[in-house]
Amino acid sequence: MKYVNDAQLEARISNADGFVLVAFLSSDSEPCKHFRPEYHEIEDILSRNAGFNPPGGMVTLAIDVDENPSETASLAVTAVPTTLLFHKGEEIGRWEGPYNAPSLATRIADIVKKRV
Repeated sequence: MKYVNDAQLEARISNADGFVLVAFLSSDSEPCKHFRPEYHEIEDILSRNAGFNPPGGMVTLAIDVDENPSETASLAVTAVPTTLLFHKGEEIGRWEGPYNAPSLATRIADIVKKRV
């Protein structure tokens, strides 16, 4: 998981050929502290899934909402953790709360498969 700032996030989302998965996190939030390892595991689950290889790939990012309020507000993120999935600049998935990795990875894969 790579942390980005407001400007980097906007550029990564708008310039991506493939999928961009972004976790909106706060360093002060207990649910976010519990979700961080789950988010790493989501990356691992998706990368190990032999049938999951979307065109253009998938980039996984994270952003600290406290340090980067501009993109957080423009994307209407009001709770943390929130995970957003983008495809070619368009938001195609949103999950609020600290999902467990297998459940969220399955939901992400299902949405991606419908897009390809």
